[in-house]
Amino acid sequence: MANYYDQVNLNDPYMQSDIDRKKQETAKKRKLMIIGCIRKLNTIRGFILDFLITKNLRMEDEYSGLLSENKMNEIDRFVKFHLEKKSKLVLITSGGTTVPLEENTVRFIDNFSIGTRGSASAEYFIDNSYAVIFIHRRRSLRPFERKFHNVNILEIFKKAEENEHCNFQVDQSQINFNFDQLIQTYGDLSKKNMLLNIDYITVFDYFAVLDYCCKAINLFGKNALVYLAAAVSDFYIPKSQMSKHKIQSSNGGLNLDLKPVPKLVGKLRSEWCPKAYIVTFKLETDPSLLHNKSKASLEKYQNNCVIGNILDQRKNNVVILEANGKSTEINLEKGSTKNEEIEELIIKFLVSKHSSFILNAE
Repeated sequence: MANYYDQVNLNDPYMQSDIDRKKQETAKKRKLMIIGCIRKLNTIRGFILDFLITKNLRMEDEYSGLLSENKMNEIDRFVKFHLEKKSKLVLITSGGTTVPLEENTVRFIDNFSIGTRGSASAEYFIDNSYAVIFIHRRRSLRPFERKFHNVNILEIFKKAEENEHCNFQVDQSQINFNFDQLIQTYGDLSKKNMLLNIDYITVFDYFAVLDYCCKAINLFGKNALVYLAAAVSDFYIPKSQMSKHKIQSSNGGLNLDLKPVPKLVGKLRSEWCPKAYIVTFKLETDPSLLHNKSKASLEKYQNNCVIGNILDQRKNNVVILEANGKSTEINLEKGSTKNEEIEELIIKFLVSKHSSFILNAE
């Protein structure tokens, strides 16, 4: 069959124009195909690089050397003191971790946690004679001090009458707790050295102190309980990919390439404190996901129980799933007084389970 170009009069200017146009269209299509292939190759290359980078990320390298010698010494002294007293000890994490966007941090990603559950739980563990290492986000709620959250300190105190022995009196009507009892309780636990507060800010700081504390309390064996109530970031920017200085807004929009935070919770059972009773939390907004995700977490990390809670119900309802498959729902009953807290019921349950755990190990 004759070629199209053999059948045309090449001297015809209209026909020549048509041929040129077809050649240009063909060349354009080829160019677009080549550009498309290059883009696909670059995308695949990016996926491969991201995979290799993520695969080789070691959070241990990211947080190595961040824990100060002073904090290590504080932890060591506290652990030694309670080892000698043969105390039961709980390590509590509380509050939210930040994700820095720059090395010299001006901007960071945060979450809503202020440490309500962790700080309340610490008090109830102390009530049950546990020594407490409280790892918390700096400026988040702390045990006993939390009572003054959203309280105007200046309105609590009023000037005493001239015949009184002190200059100020406490206006008890301004608060929902007994001030004198709180001061007495805090003074007693301080004398007994029952509480050690250790703070962090970033997700890197958090893992640095968690690593050190878990390895330290490993000496307690079954008498140690780990209660991971902190809201740890799921995504972060590795230090190697972080801007050194403040990101300039004059550069236009900001695109962030966040990597999954390496899951280190499995190291508690496998390396850091394998004999401890370990409690983790699972927070969801979709109730249909909670049970399966809690179960998957237990199976993957081999911890003793997972406390599942739904975001808008977490102050009144939790479900505790144990390694043996048993599920227990804990509710703060309707009509409970303002001062009653679900954490008291959670800790009562865990103290009982931990006691059985210790006895079964003997």
